[in-house]
Amino acid sequence: MYKLEIKDKSVVFGEHVWNSFQYIKTTKDVLNNFRNELNIKTLDDFLKEKGEKKDNYKVVQEYYKLYYTKYAFLAFTDKYKVAPSKFRQIFNAMMMNIWCVQPYFSRYCFTSRGIIERKVELLHMHLDLIRQTEKDNQSNIIPFVLYTGMNSQQLRGILGRGLWRKICKNSHNKNHLIAKKLNYNPFFFPDPRYPPSTYSDSKRKKMNEEFKKFVEDQNKLSSSILKHTNFHDIEILLAIDNCFKSKDLKQALGGFSNTVADTIRMAKQLNENYNLNWSENKWKQKHEEYSEILTSRQYSKEKFSKLDEYKDHIIDDYECVLLRSPFEIAQEGLKMGHCVASYINRVEKNSYLVYSVRKNGEKISTLGLSKNSPTPFDLMLEADRGGNAVLKSKWKLDQHYRKYNNSVGEEKLVEEKIIDSLNK
Repeated sequence: MYKLEIKDKSVVFGEHVWNSFQYIKTTKDVLNNFRNELNIKTLDDFLKEKGEKKDNYKVVQEYYKLYYTKYAFLAFTDKYKVAPSKFRQIFNAMMMNIWCVQPYFSRYCFTSRGIIERKVELLHMHLDLIRQTEKDNQSNIIPFVLYTGMNSQQLRGILGRGLWRKICKNSHNKNHLIAKKLNYNPFFFPDPRYPPSTYSDSKRKKMNEEFKKFVEDQNKLSSSILKHTNFHDIEILLAIDNCFKSKDLKQALGGFSNTVADTIRMAKQLNENYNLNWSENKWKQKHEEYSEILTSRQYSKEKFSKLDEYKDHIIDDYECVLLRSPFEIAQEGLKMGHCVASYINRVEKNSYLVYSVRKNGEKISTLGLSKNSPTPFDLMLEADRGGNAVLKSKWKLDQHYRKYNNSVGEEKLVEEKIIDSLNK
């Protein structure tokens, strides 16, 4: 009968030695770990008994089901005199006892999704530095020590006196939110083949400068917004942070972040200034202003003469405005987030109509109608029948979408009424 033993930071069981943190999640994992030591019936033997071949999927599945519930389970229990499920409980308890140093483990290595093994290893790599930092009454700096492996003096040397003072004044929670983002920086999780100690002085200096800038930028943000995102551009985050309260941040990081990003991009393109302290309404106003300038440069405002015969429509609470110039159509596509501008050539040829459907002055959806012109075959058929009437083109629904090509709702009722009016 083998016994579990602890040697240094290793757990020893039979021929197995675990010298790094490993957490066994299921009994199946136990049996997989000991597959080579267990003398069990193989798949080939099982198929031979059944008189089947490997291409029989159901029989192969039956074997693996029996493997984990009977063959391997009984073989493990017989050899080690302990059930695999009980072994898992004891093993995990010993691993927790060795590696999960409290209170740091609960604070940094355990989340609602379970144990993060990489952080457990980081905790043990930098445990002495972490304990020294706490002795120096700088516990709010511990997250940076954990993720970088640098002591307070090294951090101060890289960050500089001014930024270091700001970091020291931060709460532990805010520093943790900033330091966690270092997970995504390859400098702190480098390729093992090329550790930082092998870097040249110029490369190390550049990386230290990038680290300082990263911490400086992130420190400008509130804890609320640091909690919600990892990948947004710092300018976008600062703009959102200035506009929204914490309860609205998730929504803002969706649609409004796109508005801010587009406005900044257009401002740079137009050599216009922008202010990250603008209000939400100001951002939207500037987005509309800049997009109109750029669109007017690219698309003509001259109206298509062939559309003079068509009119706008008012149907119940909806105002259906016919878009009559390349500029109007391009603006519609820009504001509604779809590709209606690609139909400008067809509108010019009078084979396509684009309506902006509005309610109380607000754009609700975009309606596209295409002209179904009579084919040569239709004309021949009409002539064979002896008909003298001129076949008229018919308008039909092509597409009708809300913003970002979302499906329409109640405004769908305008489709049939506009088409009937056009085809009279």
